[in-house]
Amino acid sequence: MSSSKATSSLVGTKIRPTSQSRRRMVKALALAPFLPAVLSNVELTPAQTQSKPEAKPATPAQTAPQELKPSPEAEALAEVVKQRYGKYLTDEQMVEIKLGLERGVRSRQRIRAFKLTNADEPVTMFQALDLPRVKS
Repeated sequence: MSSSKATSSLVGTKIRPTSQSRRRMVKALALAPFLPAVLSNVELTPAQTQSKPEAKPATPAQTAPQELKPSPEAEALAEVVKQRYGKYLTDEQMVEIKLGLERGVRSRQRIRAFKLTNADEPVTMFQALDLPRVKS
């Protein structure tokens, strides 16, 4: 079978997202606030550090993560985490969780500070499904 024949047979194929892939995506989005805490523990090898492009000037948040004091909102969220999972977490892990929650709180505040107008609309995409017809 030639490659052009195989390609032409795939042209009319439609890919539809399944509910499983949507669930997986929602679960991944729920874990997104904890990603900075996880990635902060990743160390780069010398080969990875040499291939980096020139560094941009660091922001104050990047230069001194120890100075990032958790807000009362982040403290309250950390207390919920401690109540649920405290017996499984060490003190160092709780500090990292508090810092990650504080980053999430600050990100939420920055997003909420962005003012939208009536002209700003959400992206809505309509796509009619080509469902098989039932013979009666």
